[in-house]
Amino acid sequence: MTTRESVTILFTDLVASTAVFSGLSADEASGLRSIHFDGLGQAVTLAGGQVVKNLGDGVMAVFTTLSAAVDARSPTGGAQRRGHAWAKLRRNYSGPPAHQR
Repeated sequence: MTTRESVTILFTDLVASTAVFSGLSADEASGLRSIHFDGLGQAVTLAGGQVVKNLGDGVMAVFTTLSAAVDARSPTGGAQRRGHAWAKLRRNYSGPPAHQR
């Protein structure tokens, strides 16, 4: 007998990433992507999820519950966890504004 389980899939996107990264050297862009993905990975993992795939400037993550996915993305949950990575990103970058969605 096959059992089925529901999961919640979360996709993230860094808005205006093309504008952000186009004015940087390859090393600078790579460093900022690393900071960005570290923060996302921490938020997902701490909320009980798993990053399945990096998607250029975002991730696809899976969670066993909807509430865990919402927590990873919420201002009170995931944003605080991502805060250190985003603060570091902002310290190292002064180009066009970008934000996550």
